[in-house]
Amino acid sequence: MRRVSDLVEGYHRFLRGQYPEEAELYRSLAEAGQAPKTMVIACCDSRVDPAAIFNAGPGRLFVVRNVANLVPPLSPAATTTAPARLLSMRSCHWKWRTFS
Repeated sequence: MRRVSDLVEGYHRFLRGQYPEEAELYRSLAEAGQAPKTMVIACCDSRVDPAAIFNAGPGRLFVVRNVANLVPPLSPAATTTAPARLLSMRSCHWKWRTFS
């Protein structure tokens, strides 16, 4: 997409196509919140969309995208992000799996 008008047209296609088909799901997610059971840490590369790869609809994945899908090691030497990572892992009961 090179122009803003391409983004706007894509949004209008979404409103005419996918949104009416899944309006109840979007409404439910907005009202009741989301509770995905799967977290995906993925590269921010625009060619790769975790939801598309795993065929996951709205609200199914909690996706964190960063450069090179890096996850700093958890260590006693706490960093500014360590408490947040610990809280999210403990409160969501994540099960760790890696794919190669």
